Amino acid sequence: MSKKERVALVTVIIEAALAGFWWYLASYGMANPDHVTADFQQVVGQTMGTTMGALLGIGVMLFFVAACNDRKTIENKMRRELLSATIPTLQTIPCRQNATRSVASYAASARPAGHRHCG
Repeated sequence: MSKKERVALVTVIIEAALAGFWWYLASYGMANPDHVTADFQQVVGQTMGTTMGALLGIGVMLFFVAACNDRKTIENKMRRELLSATIPTLQTIPCRQNATRSVASYAASARPAGHRHCG
């Protein structure tokens, strides 16, 4: 799952939870008018609307940051794959004794047998 998808999923879950809490507070205010103030519905609406709007705005910004990070991750992955595909195809790397060693032998060990002065 990409970072964009995770951010979108978490934002939707948080917004749904806040909407449910808002619904609960609104229904509580209607069911118990003697336990709440006269402006309870207005205060709850302004507070929850502001909270949900702010979190949605933060979620949108995080979505764009996650999209940028996903793009960088894909670019780095492609770069690594390109490097891993081209390194074994290199011919040879010269040593100090006019001997040659392949890239695979450099990767396999620091001093392969028969090349005491190389590396």
